[in-house]
Amino acid sequence: MRHFTLIYLEKDDLSECIDAVVLLADPTQKNQAHVTLQGPFDRFVDVSEIKSKIVGTYMSILGAGCFFSENQSTVYLRCGSEYIKKYWKKSNYPFNPHITIYDGRSREFATKLLSILSKHRLYFELYIGDCISRKSVS
Repeated sequence: MRHFTLIYLEKDDLSECIDAVVLLADPTQKNQAHVTLQGPFDRFVDVSEIKSKIVGTYMSILGAGCFFSENQSTVYLRCGSEYIKKYWKKSNYPFNPHITIYDGRSREFATKLLSILSKHRLYFELYIGDCISRKSVS
């Protein structure tokens, strides 16, 4: 099993709107909007220190972005935060915190979604509500 450190947003009107957009983009989605801060790891990670430092701090949304490749059609909201930068630990990726809005098979849908999101000024702040270690079996 693989373990990841995730950051969840503090529940408010904005975070609930983001959750709704994620659900509308992919009705099979079971997870709340989040940022993957660390991982994968082979074992559970104690996040109590990280949690005590970042919960209640803010994270900025800095517009929309995408990861497109032959087998990937991912649309996301770019995030920025000096509070989380020091805890970023994803060995294969540079610092690029983001909230995935859509990660599916349809490049056509992803392109349309990115186009819609890019037409709007998506610059606002959200507060970090929780930090957890979660295992993934996929």
